[in-house]
Parts: sequence; structure tokens; C-alpha cells
Amino acid sequence: MRTLEILVILVALSTLCNAQWATQTPVGQSRTSPGSSRSVSQNARSARYDWDRQLRDAGPCGDTFSIAAVDTATREIGSAGASCIEDVIWISSPLPNKGIVHTQASSDERQRNYARQLLNMGRSPQGLIDSLVAYDTPGYAPYFQYGAVDLVGGGRSAAYTGTLCYNWKGHLTGPTYAIQGNILSGAQILDSMKARFLNSTGTLAERLMGSLMGAKVRGADTRCWNAGTSSISAFVRVVRPDDPPGGPYFFELNVDSMYGREPIDSLQTLFTQMKTQAFLRVDANTIDFGRTDVNVPYRDTTFVIRNAGGAADSIYIWIDYITVSPDSAATISPSALLLKPGESRALTFRIRPRLITQNGYYTMGIMIDSRFGIGKTHFEKAILFEIRGTLAVGEEPGAVPEEFVLGQNYPNPFNPSTTIRYGLPNRSHVMLTVFNTLGQQVAELVNGEIEAGYHEVQFDGASLSSGVYFYRIRAGDFAATKRLLLLR
Repeated sequence: MRTLEILVILVALSTLCNAQWATQTPVGQSRTSPGSSRSVSQNARSARYDWDRQLRDAGPCGDTFSIAAVDTATREIGSAGASCIEDVIWISSPLPNKGIVHTQASSDERQRNYARQLLNMGRSPQGLIDSLVAYDTPGYAPYFQYGAVDLVGGGRSAAYTGTLCYNWKGHLTGPTYAIQGNILSGAQILDSMKARFLNSTGTLAERLMGSLMGAKVRGADTRCWNAGTSSISAFVRVVRPDDPPGGPYFFELNVDSMYGREPIDSLQTLFTQMKTQAFLRVDANTIDFGRTDVNVPYRDTTFVIRNAGGAADSIYIWIDYITVSPDSAATISPSALLLKPGESRALTFRIRPRLITQNGYYTMGIMIDSRFGIGKTHFEKAILFEIRGTLAVGEEPGAVPEEFVLGQNYPNPFNPSTTIRYGLPNRSHVMLTVFNTLGQQVAELVNGEIEAGYHEVQFDGASLSSGVYFYRIRAGDFAATKRLLLLR
């Protein structure tokens, strides 16, 4: 970026922030906006908050008070924060079993992505922040604010507050926490957050919630003084060591309040309810299978749902097939389940390209509904894939082979399940068994009369140890044996 372009952008950001900072000064204070000698009048300060446009576009001026923290005993990672802009949770970038970084003030997605990379590389909090500051476009770093904590040793932390972040600005750090904020009514906001965090008892989530309550002061973010609240959005998030890197995380609450409602109170209400009610967490990422050959018997993927609440929940899962036909070409398992408090479960989604047969791009969706949960109770995941290729001769749906066929299992090697395909030229009594290298039968997959055609059967080796196994089919006078490999 050329120097002139940088200067133009900085001037634009400064103009926007100055205008909002000047008109949102708390009553009783007489501040002068940067670059101006004019004090804000009491009449201007008491004007109704510009909720619809000015406030929601205030992102470049900074996300305000937040805390990033770890619990070295449980190896949980957490963060909490609030701001006078919506959806403040985007400042939080955790990495399970490693650490967390907050990117705020004028930081954008570019800084957040780089911060995640550095965290994944194992950089120390101070090294991570030094790298972020060096990475920033020349002249921009003073507008940014960072906080980082990791689980190394008894915990390590670091923070950075750019000199051009708007007052009041600053940060506080300890071995297991980093607290930072800008556009605040004063240093007492961070001091109170620190005291509440250190003096609270219980879980990391409870201590983070306590820290946030310490900042529940009208105009804590000075832009929210006329709204009568500390902020307009607030969140608490806790990540356990075994959580997926992209979520869903063990615990997460995120609220955006309407004008005049205190979001930290709303967050505390949800926090209390979660102790006695179900709260469902679902990874919302799109599943993209990419290109798949039409002759592949099936492709699977899994994703996790979690009940982060304090009561059991009944979950119902169904498929919106949209452009996919027949319905048997895609399945979800299980389609219903009961999740106990704190329990998580992996769901398996499967597509069967051979049944779709037609080349093209396909879209479908997975719908997940919570029966007893609070907060968000309906979740949707988009499914994308492309079918290409020509279906092998004689394998079209409904086709009957000219002779008996035993196909090679797919996938092979497998863990823990695999599919075995066979074909019958006529109705036959079929026995399909699996045995180990000692000749001992370990599973009976089919034993009965089967109609002519191509058939598939699933073999689950979850109860078996790794090694070589064999599967054998007997149908009329036909017999065949093939080898399969279970790898754990």
C-alpha cells in the first residue's frame, strides 16, 4: 500500500472515531476530542444514542474491555469481553490446549488470522505480540491492541496497547490473564475486572463472568453512556483441551442487547440458566466434500455437537435434500439422541455417489434441533459436493449381475467400519462371515435369502484389535474370500 493511501485511511478512521468519541462523552465530564479545542456540550451529550447506523459502524474505533485467561490445572482456556459495537466475540481466537489471543481496537481479520497462525506455531505471548506489531502495516500499529495468554509452565501472558488507541486505554497482566481495554471511562474498569477475576471462586467460566460483572458500569465504554449501559454486546467463552480447534467449544455465550438493556446482565441471566437447563453447541462450518467419483461407494464426514448446559437435551437431526435424489443417497447417523449435561457426540454424515449417478454440483443441508435447550435451538450445516465420472457398466441402480460377485471392501484399510459389496445373478441363500487369521469366526454379516442384484453390508470392527481379517461369501454353489485390514 502506498504512503498516501495509508494516510488517507488513517485520516478517515480518525475522523469517524473523533466524531463518535466526542458525542458519546459521559455526562459530568468535559473532554475535548483529539485535534479540536471545542468541548462537548451537555445538550449534545444527552442526545439520544445513534443506534442504527453510527454505532454499528464503529468497529474501526475499537472493541473495548476484555480478559483472556487460562486455568493451568484444568488446561482450560477462556475469554470474556464487552463493547459498544455488536458481536464483540470476534476478538477472541482460542487454540485448545495451547493458548488464546485477543485482537482488538482497530484490528481486523488480517491480524486475527496471523495471530492464530502464530499461536499454532507455539510462539510465546510476548513473541506473538512482537510479531503482530512488526507485521502491522507501518503507521498502523499504534491503533491496535492485543492480549495473549498460554498454558506453558504456570501460564504466560503479554499485552500491547497502541499509543493512538482512544483514552482511556491500557492493559493489566498476570501469569494466567491479560486484561485490556480502550475508549474506557477510566482505569477503574480494568482494575475492577482484575479484582473480580482474582477474588472469584469456582470454574474458569465463573471467574470470567465475575470479571465481566466488575465492568458493568454505565459508560464503561464511553460510547454507551447515553444508552445507559456499559456496552451493547458481551460474551464468555471457555475451551477445553479436547475441543475441536474450530469449535464447538465447551462453553460459549454471546449476547447483543437492544438499546437501553445491559448486555452483561443478559449474559449473567443466561449463565445462571445454563446451570439448570440444556444449552446446545454445534460446529456451524460448511462441509465441502469437493469432487467425488461417481463409482465411489460412499464418503463419510463427522462433526461434533455438545450440550454445555446443566440438564439433558433431546436432539433431532434431519436432512434437507434440496437438489439430491434419491433420499437414500445421503444419510445422517444418529438421527436422534439424548445428550447429558457436558456430553458431546460425533454425528456421521454419508453420501453415496453411486445412487446419485448424475454428474453435477449438489447442495443439501443438515438440520439440528434442540428440544429442551435455551438460547439458539436450531442449527443448520450446509453440505456441498460435486459428482463426476461414468458409472461402471453393470453397476447402475437396480442392475443384476450376470454372475456372482464379491467386491473388495471400501475403505481398506479401515477404522472401525467398512462396506462390503456383493452381487447375485438370482435369488440365493447368502452367508457372509468374517474370520481372523486363526480361522475363528468373528462376525456374521448375512445369513438368509437375498434377492438378485447388487447389495452392500456394513462391517463394524470396533470390538476387534488391529490386524488382518478375511470375509467369505457362500451363495448357492458360489464361494469367495477376500482380505481386509483393520488399523487403529
